[in-house]
Amino acid sequence: MLPIQAMKLVTQDTGADGVESADLKTLRMASPWLDEAALGRYLAYQRAYVELLEQAVACTSGLLAEAHARALAQSQASLDEVGRLGSLCTDYAGRRGVERTLGERHGQLSSRNAATRATGGQPSARDLELERKLKEELSGPGALERLVARHGEAAVRLLQSREEEILALHRRQLAVHL
Repeated sequence: MLPIQAMKLVTQDTGADGVESADLKTLRMASPWLDEAALGRYLAYQRAYVELLEQAVACTSGLLAEAHARALAQSQASLDEVGRLGSLCTDYAGRRGVERTLGERHGQLSSRNAATRATGGQPSARDLELERKLKEELSGPGALERLVARHGEAAVRLLQSREEEILALHRRQLAVHL
């Protein structure tokens, strides 16, 4: 688990279209309140929902509705709780998943380029440029800093404590919906 106190606070977040969100303080106040019990119920809902869909042959709208209703009943989570925490957990899983993937690709590419150099070769210009771009992308504010700025330190710390489970459920849900 990465220490959150050591991170510098990110005051601006840049979206995919390059527009900066100048008021993360307001967004943070709108972020859903999170505690261990609520997160546990949400993850139980997610687990039940995904397991029901993984058993299905095809995902129809009727099956999705039935899986949703059964997962709510099994997890004892409220509809409101699932809706509010779903966006928070999806934001967390998406940002952390992408950051991990980029980090892994950077590590693999750096190792491959180093091995090429060690044998007297020169990595391709494409590989060198990709390594540079990945390093540049990873050197800016990380996902955790952006998440803390958006959702608050306490919520991110709690999500971080269950990161492996959150990311695994997120990947499974994406797989059943594709």
